[in-house]
Formats: sequence, structure tokens, C-alpha cells
Amino acid sequence: STLVVALDPSAHELLAARGFHSFFDERMPTMAAAAAQHTSAAFMDIMKLRLLYLAEVLQRGYHALLTDADAVFAPTSPFAVFPTGAHLVVACDSTVVPANWRQAPGMVMAGFFYARAGPRPIILLKEVLDYQLRHPEQHDQQSFNQILSELLVADLSVSVMHPRLFPNGFQYFVKRTVQREGGEPLVVQNNWMMGADNKRHRF
Repeated sequence: STLVVALDPSAHELLAARGFHSFFDERMPTMAAAAAQHTSAAFMDIMKLRLLYLAEVLQRGYHALLTDADAVFAPTSPFAVFPTGAHLVVACDSTVVPANWRQAPGMVMAGFFYARAGPRPIILLKEVLDYQLRHPEQHDQQSFNQILSELLVADLSVSVMHPRLFPNGFQYFVKRTVQREGGEPLVVQNNWMMGADNKRHRF
């Protein structure tokens, strides 16, 4: 019952070959390898387009998990652990994961969060996109956190993903907190490292 919206043909072909229900729009712009830097204009455009896709999915009445390509999923589905009362379930990118997102403004991952269908998450995405239009020089994570911290969406319920079930790259690869405690994460982020080759090596 899960549909994956792929943002490039290679991902779409791989997902389909592995038995996933995958969708890819051939009109979707792609990036040359040389332009695939997180500071490039092409990269920023892709980040905006995926928020537009997400808003469309939410508007059609479906819940959605937005994920970067450098997240590793366990065989167990992560959806069951997301609180049913939260409009938005976010992962934290800080070295010490707080009890709630208000304790760590600016450290919510813009590339990994779960949004439930409804007007409030859609309004949040619209505010983020409007802010990016006014501040094109800013990274998408900065824009996302700026809007979230300003509470521009009234009554938006936000929950933080459990740091042992959804560890970021610092918690998992550097501190190895999950491994030392004998935990079994649902999703591991391969962040806190720059460069595709470096990430492949760590994978």
C-alpha cells in the first residue's frame, strides 16, 4: 500500500526492479553529476520540486514520508511508530537529540520527515516555498527550520522521531550510540558527512 515517488530515472528503475510501486514523471528535471552539489542552483530547484510533489500528495489525501537518498531503511516498516496525533513527525540533526523540536531550533532534517494529509502541513510547505523564493541563497534545511521555528502555521502538532529508532549520522556512525545500546534502528541517516564518494565508502 506504499507508493514511492522517485525524483530521477535511476532510482525509479532500481525501485521498480526491487518490487516497489514507483512513480517517476519523465518531465522531472535531472542534474548532471557536476551540478549535484548541495549549494548549486540545480540542487536547490530539486529540493523545491520535491516539496511541491509532497504538497500534491498531501492535498490528494495521502500521508507521506519525504526522504533523502542517503537513508537506510530496515525491513521493518517505520510508519507504525509515528504518533497518530501529530501533523508532522520530524528527525533531529543535532549531536544531542532533544525531547521536542522546540529545544533545538534549526536542527530539524528538511530531507527526512513524515507529514499527514491535511491543511496544516500543506500550509507549512507553502510557507517554506514562499520563504525560499524570497531567500534563494539559503539552503533548504535553513529555510525549513526558519519557518518551523517561527510557528507560522497555527496549531501545527510536531513530534520528534525517537533518536534510537531514527539516528542521524553523528549518533550512529560517530558516537555509535545505537550499537552500544544494542538497539535496532528503523532508519539510519548517512549524514554528518560531505561528498557522495565519502558516503558510499561509509555505506
